[in-house]
Amino acid sequence: MFQKPRQLTFAEILYKDIYDDEYLKQIYSNLMYNYLEITFNDNPVLKDININDALHFADFLSKAKNIYHYEDYVRYGQQIAVLLFNIYKNDVKIKYFLGSILSNLSNYIGLESDALNDYEAIDPLDAIFFNCEKEQLKIPGSNDKTFLYDQKRAYDLLQKYHFSYSGPTSMGKSFIIQVYIKEEIVNNMKKNYAIIVPTKALINETTHSMYTELGSELINKNYRIVNGVGDIVLQQEHNFIFILTPERLLHILLAKKNIDLDFVFVDEAQKISEKGDRSIYYYDVIDKVVKQNPNCRVSFASPNIPNPDIYLNLVPNLNKNNLNVLASNYSPVNQFKFLINTLENNISIYNDFDKTYIAYKNKVKVSNIKDLIKIVGPNKQNVVYCSAKHSAIDEAIKYAKDLPYLNNDKLIKLSNDIKNNLHKDCYLTKLILKGVAYHVSYLPHYIKKSIEEAFKNKDINIIFSTSTLMEGVNLPADNLYIMNYRNGPSNLDEVSFKNLVGRVGRIKYNLYGNVFLMVLKEETKIEKYNELLTNAVPYQKLSTKIDVHREYFETVVSDLVKGDIELNSIKNNEKVINREYNTLRKFAITLVRDLSKDRNTTIRREFDDYLDENKIVIIKEKYPLDKISEDISLSIDQSEKLKEVIANGMEYPLISNDDNDYEEIVKFLYKMNEIFKWDLYEKKDTESLMKSIRWYALILLWWMKGYGMGQIIKNSINHKRNTHGSRIRNPQNRKFVTFNNSIIHINWVIAETLEMIEKVILFTLSNYFRKFSLEYKEFHNLETLDNDWYDFVEYGTMNPLTILLQRYGFTRESSKYLEEPGNKEKYIFDDGIEIKIYDDIFECEDEMVKMNAKDVNLNSPELFIKKEK
Repeated sequence: MFQKPRQLTFAEILYKDIYDDEYLKQIYSNLMYNYLEITFNDNPVLKDININDALHFADFLSKAKNIYHYEDYVRYGQQIAVLLFNIYKNDVKIKYFLGSILSNLSNYIGLESDALNDYEAIDPLDAIFFNCEKEQLKIPGSNDKTFLYDQKRAYDLLQKYHFSYSGPTSMGKSFIIQVYIKEEIVNNMKKNYAIIVPTKALINETTHSMYTELGSELINKNYRIVNGVGDIVLQQEHNFIFILTPERLLHILLAKKNIDLDFVFVDEAQKISEKGDRSIYYYDVIDKVVKQNPNCRVSFASPNIPNPDIYLNLVPNLNKNNLNVLASNYSPVNQFKFLINTLENNISIYNDFDKTYIAYKNKVKVSNIKDLIKIVGPNKQNVVYCSAKHSAIDEAIKYAKDLPYLNNDKLIKLSNDIKNNLHKDCYLTKLILKGVAYHVSYLPHYIKKSIEEAFKNKDINIIFSTSTLMEGVNLPADNLYIMNYRNGPSNLDEVSFKNLVGRVGRIKYNLYGNVFLMVLKEETKIEKYNELLTNAVPYQKLSTKIDVHREYFETVVSDLVKGDIELNSIKNNEKVINREYNTLRKFAITLVRDLSKDRNTTIRREFDDYLDENKIVIIKEKYPLDKISEDISLSIDQSEKLKEVIANGMEYPLISNDDNDYEEIVKFLYKMNEIFKWDLYEKKDTESLMKSIRWYALILLWWMKGYGMGQIIKNSINHKRNTHGSRIRNPQNRKFVTFNNSIIHINWVIAETLEMIEKVILFTLSNYFRKFSLEYKEFHNLETLDNDWYDFVEYGTMNPLTILLQRYGFTRESSKYLEEPGNKEKYIFDDGIEIKIYDDIFECEDEMVKMNAKDVNLNSPELFIKKEK
């Protein structure tokens, strides 16, 4: 039926006319050019601007808060005011107007910045409104802290039923959920909460933030935070806050079937729209928690996307009346984007509102990142985005080459920590001393955290980082330099690009940040930057709707009907890459399980168009119910083979200090390959896999024996030195070369070892050992397993004390610190019956251990005692 277009209100017509006004456009363009001048010229030549007119335009636009699609208007007004404030720094009138405009936008956080914290409304009515609204936006439990307007809207909607919201990176979506959970706990709600995050790094960061937010309320209200299936607190009577990846939460739900969740919050929900098999775990975990507790409320948060409601489709038995959606485009921080074309020696600034570049008239010699930072980065906090880990390291080295050492005591200590915990020849040890660092995924958490803290404290003023920046790392950066628009082998998409750009600017300290888009090579096309700047973020799809997945759904069903769980029709299709095959295989495993158990899940419904009653009957016959596992990480062929070998007596080899340990581990991993078909499902050729297994076995042995990261790296380097013809992969071109013991090759070994621990040992092998341990315990009817390699890998030790400390919440590094000779006697009480930690640990010399201990004390106070004097 034809629907008449919505009639515009008078206010909407008026604001649109103002927004399109040519005089306003000219003012804004001149302001942008003037900002270019003050950024690149010590003696700027400014274009004339009628400041009064500019201020009144900004003030009027900032009052559009209740207008349909108001975000463009208020963003325009805020940018004009911020530009004026930066260009004419000593103008008292501009400062007052900016304060008033931020007040209009309910941006009271911005008013707390150093430059504006003395703002007071002059007009008595404005002052009354200011105080009334500030009171309405006050964060529960705080004295004077306030939400942003859209934060408050999101907070209120969290108290409804299912909710999905998106907003700019600076909106503080994770903070909102932490405040919400705290308020419920303070008000004596007895519930179980889960915060699902995509990475282990975000588990650590969110956990620490939650400890900071809740403090003693955890103990007062009998709540505990859970990060893993082995956490001691799960054996106690508490309410819980689970902070986990979707895979880890599924492990807990499968192991602890009596835990009902009342509220699930999915952070970085856009991961559900990504290609790759991890998205399937989100479907499964949401389905399980809601089936287990139909009253469980589910909320999703994602950056920048226009249709956050799409993720609510994961909630089973969805009642359309229980849905709440918020998509916000308002950012309290402005980002000004510069295009730096070093090939043509051109600099321009991007005009967000008419989608054009304003060229700088003067020529500025910028041929590399160092030239640019010399001009715009002194006394600023700078982050450089690089598309790959090796690029971040190489660029950091090039940048720091001629810089002086800073003789900073804190940096000297951090450098020594890195020497002791990684290796004396690690590039970071010298870079740190010059106030430079790199931040890549495989660095141990405690080192990344130390780098972040040094950056926040301005001891380090430049970090070269990869896409870890887009995964919730909050660094207080003034300037962001984007070396190119790649993310590994692919281009950044609009969601990732806007998420990356949104990382610059610090609402607590400033109202804007600068983004410099670099053209350093011929292959970097300005047109691609233009697309990322001008294109709206596209509507997102669930991973089940992505074309490269969906076009093979019929083939998946056809192979399952034939009894081919390996999906050979897809595996042998040259057009299907490994990531797509793994995703389709996970879909197939989930579909088989749901059909066999007669479940109407999201995945099951997505295959409806390719199924009929006859096919369903055949699939159920091919895969009988008694062979089906709840765990979707294993297919039936893997599960059946695992049961068979355990029934025939296979078990973990015992590890001692014997020289035969290594060969026993190699044999066991070869057997694991036969069970789980790594050569097939990991898509590796046999010769390469056999070589890899021997290398994995060495690292695995050292890791399980509890060697420190530094010792493992030292052993890896010595192994390369002492093995004739030993080879190392060049991270840049991925080709193998003969190890030559140079600093470059030593750092390649450091990177390879750390990455193997993160990706192979702690993820891939850990998951397979978990399957083996669970099946072994079930077959032998055991509650626990003494020689449990899954635990040895999970905790990085075979030492029962180190495992116990980690189960209480200490990190592996903190646990090893506590066990060092001298420290053990000083900090650990052990009478052979119970283990306690003396509260002297809260004053220990190691800052990371001290901070870790304080967090553990909030979660497990019973572990700590006073030492008798």
